[in-house]
Amino acid sequence: MLIYVLLIPIFLALLFKWFHFFKFYLTKKRSFSEYFFLVFIGYYVLITGPVNCSRYMMPLQFVLITFVLVSVKENKLKNARQN
Repeated sequence: MLIYVLLIPIFLALLFKWFHFFKFYLTKKRSFSEYFFLVFIGYYVLITGPVNCSRYMMPLQFVLITFVLVSVKENKLKNARQN
């Protein structure tokens, strides 16, 4: 019974934190790559779970590498335009 008394406030604080995170993230103008990154992190957290089982991430390694390469290319183009 004591464990529930300790876990309920932690759960409520976690809900409060997630609510404000998504509220902040969705009210600002974001690019497609930033939304994709949010979905990717959400997938990583929800699917791998508390045990962080890496076999669930293996199919997405190609997607992750592609995302990083596209982001680096976008940053290089932005920096080239500024200079």
